[in-house]
Amino acid sequence: MKVGFFINCLNENGLAVYCSRLAQSLDCEVVLFAHSIDLPDSSMESLVSSYCEVVLTNHSMDNCSLKSILELRELILREEIDVIHVHELHCLKRVSPVGWLTGIPVFGTSHLGRDGSSNRNRWSKLIFSKGLSRILARTYFAISTEIEREYLNEYMIRPDQVQKVLTGVDLDYFKAPSSTEKQGARAVLGLPHAAIVFIQLGRLAEVKRPFDSLNAFLKLRNRLPDRELHLIFAGKGPMEADMKAFIAKHGLGDSVHLLGFQEPRLTLWASDSLLLPSSVEGFPMVVVEAMACGVVPIRTNCEGCSDQIEYGRNGYHFTTGDVGELAELMSLCMDESLRLKLRSNSLETANTHFCIRNLSSRIMSKYLEFVK
Repeated sequence: MKVGFFINCLNENGLAVYCSRLAQSLDCEVVLFAHSIDLPDSSMESLVSSYCEVVLTNHSMDNCSLKSILELRELILREEIDVIHVHELHCLKRVSPVGWLTGIPVFGTSHLGRDGSSNRNRWSKLIFSKGLSRILARTYFAISTEIEREYLNEYMIRPDQVQKVLTGVDLDYFKAPSSTEKQGARAVLGLPHAAIVFIQLGRLAEVKRPFDSLNAFLKLRNRLPDRELHLIFAGKGPMEADMKAFIAKHGLGDSVHLLGFQEPRLTLWASDSLLLPSSVEGFPMVVVEAMACGVVPIRTNCEGCSDQIEYGRNGYHFTTGDVGELAELMSLCMDESLRLKLRSNSLETANTHFCIRNLSSRIMSKYLEFVK
Protein backbone atom coordinates (compact mmCIF):
# COMPACT_ATOMS: atom_id res chain seq x y z
CA MET A 1 0.00 0.00 0.00
CA LYS A 2 1.18 3.54 -0.76
CA VAL A 3 -0.10 6.54 1.21
CA GLY A 4 0.09 10.19 0.16
CA PHE A 5 0.55 12.87 2.82
CA PHE A 6 -0.63 16.34 1.75
CA ILE A 7 0.49 19.67 3.23
CA ASN A 8 0.85 23.10 1.67
CA CYS A 9 4.39 23.97 2.74
CA LEU A 10 7.00 21.84 4.49
CA ASN A 11 8.37 24.12 7.21
CA GLU A 12 10.50 23.45 10.26
CA ASN A 13 7.60 23.02 12.68
CA GLY A 14 5.62 20.48 14.67
CA LEU A 15 3.49 19.50 11.68
CA ALA A 16 6.58 18.52 9.69
CA VAL A 17 7.97 16.50 12.61
CA TYR A 18 4.63 14.73 13.18
CA CYS A 19 4.27 13.77 9.52
CA SER A 20 7.87 12.58 9.27
CA ARG A 21 7.61 10.37 12.34
CA LEU A 22 4.23 8.97 11.34
CA ALA A 23 5.53 8.16 7.86
CA GLN A 24 8.50 6.36 9.39
CA SER A 25 6.33 4.26 11.70
CA LEU A 26 3.62 3.23 9.21
CA ASP A 27 3.95 -0.21 7.66
CA CYS A 28 3.74 1.12 4.09
CA GLU A 29 5.37 3.56 1.68
CA VAL A 30 4.54 7.24 2.12
CA VAL A 31 4.85 9.96 -0.53
CA LEU A 32 4.79 13.60 0.59
CA PHE A 33 2.91 16.04 -1.64
CA ALA A 34 3.60 19.73 -0.94
CA HIS A 35 3.45 23.01 -2.81
CA SER A 36 6.76 24.23 -1.39
CA ILE A 37 9.61 23.38 0.97
CA ASP A 38 11.16 25.94 3.29
CA LEU A 39 13.72 24.07 5.40
CA PRO A 40 17.28 24.88 6.45
CA ASP A 41 19.89 22.41 5.24
CA SER A 42 20.40 21.21 8.83
CA SER A 43 16.83 19.89 9.02
CA MET A 44 16.28 18.74 5.44
CA GLU A 45 17.52 15.18 5.89
CA SER A 46 15.71 14.46 9.17
CA LEU A 47 12.34 15.78 7.94
CA VAL A 48 12.41 14.33 4.41
CA SER A 49 14.15 10.96 4.72
CA SER A 50 11.01 9.20 6.02
CA TYR A 51 9.30 9.52 2.65
CA CYS A 52 9.91 7.29 -0.36
CA GLU A 53 9.44 10.40 -2.50
CA VAL A 54 8.60 14.10 -2.20
CA VAL A 55 6.39 15.56 -4.96
CA LEU A 56 6.06 19.34 -5.40
CA THR A 57 2.89 20.73 -6.98
CA ASN A 58 2.66 23.81 -9.20
CA HIS A 59 -0.42 25.10 -7.42
CA SER A 60 -1.07 25.81 -3.75
CA MET A 61 -2.82 22.99 -1.91
CA ASP A 62 -5.81 25.22 -1.17
CA ASN A 63 -6.20 26.28 -4.82
CA CYS A 64 -9.37 24.52 -5.92
CA SER A 65 -9.40 25.60 -9.57
CA LEU A 66 -10.11 22.89 -12.13
CA LYS A 67 -6.56 23.19 -13.46
CA SER A 68 -5.01 22.61 -10.04
CA ILE A 69 -7.32 19.66 -9.29
CA LEU A 70 -6.47 17.97 -12.58
CA GLU A 71 -2.76 18.54 -11.96
CA LEU A 72 -3.01 16.85 -8.57
CA ARG A 73 -5.06 13.99 -10.01
CA GLU A 74 -2.33 13.32 -12.57
CA LEU A 75 0.40 13.32 -9.90
CA ILE A 76 -1.55 11.01 -7.58
CA LEU A 77 -2.25 8.52 -10.34
CA ARG A 78 1.38 8.65 -11.46
CA GLU A 79 2.53 7.78 -7.94
CA GLU A 80 -0.08 5.00 -7.64
CA ILE A 81 -1.41 6.33 -4.34
CA ASP A 82 -3.90 4.10 -2.49
CA VAL A 83 -4.74 6.42 0.44
CA ILE A 84 -4.88 10.23 0.64
CA HIS A 85 -4.15 11.76 4.06
CA VAL A 86 -4.50 15.54 4.27
CA HIS A 87 -2.74 17.17 7.25
CA GLU A 88 -4.15 20.69 6.86
CA LEU A 89 -7.93 20.75 6.58
CA HIS A 90 -8.06 23.84 4.38
CA CYS A 91 -6.32 21.74 1.71
CA LEU A 92 -9.34 19.41 1.48
CA LYS A 93 -11.03 21.86 -0.90
CA ARG A 94 -8.52 20.86 -3.56
CA VAL A 95 -7.57 17.34 -2.55
CA SER A 96 -11.01 15.84 -1.85
CA PRO A 97 -12.27 16.31 -5.43
CA VAL A 98 -9.31 14.21 -6.57
CA GLY A 99 -10.50 11.49 -4.22
CA TRP A 100 -13.97 11.67 -5.78
CA LEU A 101 -12.54 11.47 -9.30
CA THR A 102 -10.24 8.54 -8.55
CA GLY A 103 -12.14 6.62 -5.87
CA ILE A 104 -9.15 6.92 -3.52
CA PRO A 105 -10.23 7.26 0.17
CA VAL A 106 -9.42 10.60 1.81
CA PHE A 107 -8.52 11.14 5.49
CA GLY A 108 -7.98 14.42 7.35
CA THR A 109 -6.04 15.60 10.39
CA SER A 110 -6.00 19.04 12.03
CA HIS A 111 -2.88 19.96 13.99
CA LEU A 112 -3.93 23.20 15.72
CA GLY A 113 -6.74 23.93 18.10
CA ARG A 114 -9.33 26.66 17.72
CA ASP A 115 -7.23 29.62 18.85
CA GLY A 116 -4.42 28.68 16.48
CA SER A 117 -6.55 28.24 13.40
CA SER A 118 -5.58 30.34 10.41
CA ASN A 119 -8.09 32.35 8.41
CA ARG A 120 -8.05 29.52 5.87
CA ASN A 121 -9.07 27.02 8.55
CA ARG A 122 -11.78 29.37 9.79
CA TRP A 123 -13.15 29.46 6.25
CA SER A 124 -12.98 25.66 6.23
CA LYS A 125 -15.12 25.53 9.39
CA LEU A 126 -17.81 27.51 7.62
CA ILE A 127 -17.73 25.06 4.72
CA PHE A 128 -17.76 22.06 7.08
CA SER A 129 -20.63 23.43 9.16
CA LYS A 130 -22.84 23.24 6.07
CA GLY A 131 -22.54 19.45 6.16
CA LEU A 132 -19.77 19.00 3.61
CA SER A 133 -17.62 17.15 6.16
CA ARG A 134 -19.51 14.00 5.25
CA ILE A 135 -18.09 13.97 1.73
CA LEU A 136 -14.72 15.71 2.09
CA ALA A 137 -13.10 12.84 4.03
CA ARG A 138 -13.94 9.35 5.25
CA THR A 139 -12.33 9.77 8.68
CA TYR A 140 -10.91 12.73 10.60
CA PHE A 141 -8.12 11.90 13.05
CA ALA A 142 -8.09 14.01 16.23
CA ILE A 143 -4.67 14.32 17.87
CA SER A 144 -6.11 15.68 21.14
CA THR A 145 -9.35 15.78 23.09
CA GLU A 146 -9.71 19.50 22.36
CA ILE A 147 -9.42 18.95 18.61
CA GLU A 148 -11.91 16.09 18.85
CA ARG A 149 -14.40 18.48 20.47
CA GLU A 150 -13.70 21.08 17.81
CA TYR A 151 -14.43 18.56 15.06
CA LEU A 152 -17.78 17.72 16.63
CA ASN A 153 -18.91 21.15 17.81
CA GLU A 154 -17.45 23.60 15.28
CA TYR A 155 -16.72 21.64 12.13
CA MET A 156 -19.96 19.71 12.69
CA ILE A 157 -18.31 16.43 11.68
CA ARG A 158 -20.37 13.32 12.45
CA PRO A 159 -19.13 11.35 15.51
CA ASP A 160 -18.74 8.18 13.46
CA GLN A 161 -16.25 10.01 11.21
CA VAL A 162 -13.97 11.06 14.09
CA GLN A 163 -11.23 8.92 15.59
CA LYS A 164 -8.99 10.22 18.36
CA VAL A 165 -5.40 9.02 17.93
CA LEU A 166 -2.88 10.81 20.13
CA THR A 167 0.68 11.52 19.07
CA GLY A 168 3.44 9.12 20.09
CA VAL A 169 7.21 8.94 20.03
CA ASP A 170 9.83 6.26 19.45
CA LEU A 171 10.34 4.95 22.98
CA ASP A 172 13.50 3.09 21.96
CA TYR A 173 15.06 6.45 21.17
CA PHE A 174 13.39 8.84 23.63
CA LYS A 175 14.15 7.13 26.92
CA ALA A 176 15.50 8.04 30.35
CA PRO A 177 19.28 8.50 30.41
CA SER A 178 21.63 6.75 32.78
CA SER A 179 23.47 9.02 35.23
CA THR A 180 26.53 8.78 32.98
CA GLU A 181 24.51 9.75 29.90
CA LYS A 182 22.92 12.67 31.75
CA GLN A 183 26.26 14.06 32.83
CA GLY A 184 27.68 13.44 29.36
CA ALA A 185 24.88 15.52 27.85
CA ARG A 186 25.55 18.31 30.34
CA ALA A 187 29.24 18.24 29.52
CA VAL A 188 28.49 18.60 25.79
CA LEU A 189 26.23 21.61 26.47
CA GLY A 190 28.54 23.16 29.08
CA LEU A 191 26.12 22.79 31.98
CA PRO A 192 27.18 22.18 35.61
CA HIS A 193 26.97 18.68 37.05
CA ALA A 194 24.81 19.52 40.08
CA ALA A 195 22.56 22.30 38.72
CA ILE A 196 18.78 22.23 38.38
CA VAL A 197 18.20 22.69 34.64
CA PHE A 198 14.97 23.93 33.09
CA ILE A 199 14.46 23.76 29.33
CA GLN A 200 12.17 25.33 26.75
CA LEU A 201 12.50 23.43 23.50
CA GLY A 202 11.12 24.81 20.22
CA ARG A 203 10.91 27.93 18.09
CA LEU A 204 11.52 31.26 19.78
CA ALA A 205 8.28 32.73 18.49
CA GLU A 206 5.52 34.80 20.08
CA VAL A 207 3.06 31.91 20.24
CA LYS A 208 5.60 29.93 22.32
CA ARG A 209 5.87 32.80 24.86
CA PRO A 210 9.58 32.36 25.75
CA PHE A 211 9.53 35.56 27.81
CA ASP A 212 7.17 33.86 30.28
CA SER A 213 9.92 31.30 30.93
CA LEU A 214 12.52 34.05 31.23
CA ASN A 215 10.46 36.12 33.66
CA ALA A 216 9.53 33.11 35.78
CA PHE A 217 13.18 32.05 35.91
CA LEU A 218 14.20 35.59 36.93
CA LYS A 219 11.66 35.52 39.78
CA LEU A 220 12.97 32.14 40.91
CA ARG A 221 16.62 33.15 40.80
CA ASN A 222 15.98 36.38 42.69
CA ARG A 223 14.13 34.42 45.36
CA LEU A 224 16.81 31.70 45.60
CA PRO A 225 20.13 33.39 44.79
CA ASP A 226 22.19 30.62 46.38
CA ARG A 227 20.73 27.78 44.29
CA GLU A 228 22.49 26.67 41.11
CA LEU A 229 19.74 27.14 38.52
CA HIS A 230 20.02 27.13 34.74
CA LEU A 231 17.54 27.72 31.93
CA ILE A 232 18.26 26.60 28.38
CA PHE A 233 16.41 27.42 25.17
CA ALA A 234 16.91 24.90 22.38
CA GLY A 235 15.63 26.55 19.23
CA LYS A 236 15.80 29.69 17.12
CA GLY A 237 13.27 32.24 15.99
CA PRO A 238 12.28 35.89 15.59
CA MET A 239 12.37 36.69 19.33
CA GLU A 240 15.99 35.68 19.82
CA ALA A 241 17.47 39.21 19.64
CA ASP A 242 15.00 40.58 22.21
CA MET A 243 15.72 37.61 24.48
CA LYS A 244 19.46 38.29 24.32
CA ALA A 245 18.80 41.91 25.32
CA PHE A 246 16.64 40.76 28.27
CA ILE A 247 19.33 38.32 29.42
CA ALA A 248 22.00 41.02 29.29
CA LYS A 249 19.81 43.61 31.04
CA HIS A 250 19.06 41.31 33.99
CA GLY A 251 22.53 39.78 34.32
CA LEU A 252 21.40 36.28 33.39
CA GLY A 253 24.24 35.48 31.02
CA ASP A 254 25.77 32.96 33.43
CA SER A 255 22.56 30.95 33.86
CA VAL A 256 20.38 31.36 30.74
CA HIS A 257 21.66 29.76 27.55
CA LEU A 258 20.36 30.21 23.99
CA LEU A 259 21.65 27.07 22.33
CA GLY A 260 19.99 27.33 18.92
CA PHE A 261 18.64 24.20 17.30
CA GLN A 262 19.97 21.08 19.01
CA GLU A 263 19.24 17.37 18.83
CA PRO A 264 16.17 17.13 21.12
CA ARG A 265 17.21 14.05 23.08
CA LEU A 266 20.58 15.56 23.96
CA THR A 267 19.02 18.66 25.51
CA LEU A 268 16.32 16.68 27.29
CA TRP A 269 18.88 14.29 28.78
CA ALA A 270 20.67 17.32 30.24
CA SER A 271 17.49 18.74 31.79
CA ASP A 272 15.31 18.24 34.86
CA SER A 273 12.09 20.02 33.91
CA LEU A 274 10.47 21.13 30.64
CA LEU A 275 8.69 24.49 30.34
CA LEU A 276 5.96 24.91 27.71
CA PRO A 277 4.27 28.32 28.17
CA SER A 278 2.65 28.32 24.68
CA SER A 279 -0.64 30.09 24.07
CA VAL A 280 -1.64 27.67 21.27
CA GLU A 281 -0.79 24.04 20.59
CA GLY A 282 -2.35 20.98 18.97
CA PHE A 283 -0.73 18.13 20.81
CA PRO A 284 2.84 19.21 21.66
CA MET A 285 5.12 16.26 21.00
CA VAL A 286 7.89 17.87 23.03
CA VAL A 287 5.90 17.16 26.22
CA VAL A 288 5.74 13.45 25.37
CA GLU A 289 9.43 13.42 24.41
CA ALA A 290 10.26 15.01 27.75
CA MET A 291 8.17 12.52 29.73
CA ALA A 292 9.78 9.61 27.88
CA CYS A 293 13.19 11.00 28.87
CA GLY A 294 12.22 11.42 32.51
CA VAL A 295 11.96 15.22 32.33
CA VAL A 296 9.09 16.69 34.36
CA PRO A 297 6.75 18.82 32.20
CA ILE A 298 5.24 22.14 33.24
CA ARG A 299 2.92 23.35 30.50
CA THR A 300 0.00 25.66 29.87
CA ASN A 301 -3.52 24.30 29.92
CA CYS A 302 -4.10 24.80 26.19
CA GLU A 303 -4.70 22.04 23.64
CA GLY A 304 -3.35 18.59 24.49
CA CYS A 305 -3.02 19.27 28.21
CA SER A 306 -5.84 17.01 29.38
CA ASP A 307 -4.39 14.09 27.39
CA GLN A 308 -0.89 14.57 28.79
CA ILE A 309 -0.88 15.96 32.33
CA GLU A 310 -2.34 14.59 35.56
CA TYR A 311 -1.71 17.58 37.77
CA GLY A 312 0.71 16.82 40.59
CA ARG A 313 1.19 13.21 39.46
CA ASN A 314 3.25 13.36 36.25
CA GLY A 315 3.69 17.11 35.84
CA TYR A 316 1.92 20.44 36.20
CA HIS A 317 -0.17 22.81 34.13
CA PHE A 318 -0.85 26.50 34.56
CA THR A 319 -2.86 29.31 33.02
CA THR A 320 -1.34 30.86 29.92
CA GLY A 321 0.48 34.07 30.80
CA ASP A 322 0.53 33.52 34.58
CA VAL A 323 4.26 33.96 35.19
CA GLY A 324 3.86 33.87 38.97
CA GLU A 325 2.14 30.49 38.84
CA LEU A 326 4.82 29.16 36.50
CA ALA A 327 7.55 30.32 38.91
CA GLU A 328 5.81 28.57 41.81
CA LEU A 329 5.60 25.30 39.88
CA MET A 330 9.26 25.58 38.90
CA SER A 331 10.05 26.01 42.59
CA LEU A 332 8.14 22.82 43.42
CA CYS A 333 10.18 20.88 40.87
CA MET A 334 13.38 21.87 42.64
CA ASP A 335 12.50 19.49 45.48
CA GLU A 336 14.46 16.37 44.57
CA SER A 337 12.16 13.80 46.19
CA LEU A 338 9.06 15.31 44.56
CA ARG A 339 10.84 15.63 41.23
CA LEU A 340 11.87 11.97 41.28
CA LYS A 341 8.26 10.94 41.99
CA LEU A 342 6.98 13.09 39.12
CA ARG A 343 9.75 11.74 36.90
CA SER A 344 8.78 8.14 37.61
CA ASN A 345 5.13 8.82 36.83
CA SER A 346 6.04 10.72 33.66
CA LEU A 347 8.00 7.74 32.41
CA GLU A 348 5.08 5.45 33.20
CA THR A 349 2.65 7.71 31.30
CA ALA A 350 4.89 7.87 28.24
CA ASN A 351 5.47 4.15 28.11
CA THR A 352 1.80 3.31 28.68
CA HIS A 353 0.10 5.78 26.38
CA PHE A 354 2.51 7.30 23.86
CA CYS A 355 4.28 4.55 21.92
CA ILE A 356 4.23 5.68 18.29
CA ARG A 357 4.10 2.11 16.98
CA ASN A 358 0.86 1.41 18.84
CA LEU A 359 -0.72 4.68 17.74
CA SER A 360 0.34 4.45 14.09
CA SER A 361 -1.06 0.91 13.90
CA ARG A 362 -4.51 2.36 14.69
CA ILE A 363 -4.18 4.80 11.80
CA MET A 364 -3.00 2.00 9.52
CA SER A 365 -5.99 -0.12 10.49
CA LYS A 366 -8.35 2.71 9.59
CA TYR A 367 -6.68 3.12 6.20
CA LEU A 368 -7.15 -0.57 5.50
CA GLU A 369 -10.89 -0.39 6.23
CA PHE A 370 -11.35 1.73 3.12
CA VAL A 371 -8.75 0.39 0.70
CA LYS A 372 -10.26 -1.85 -1.95
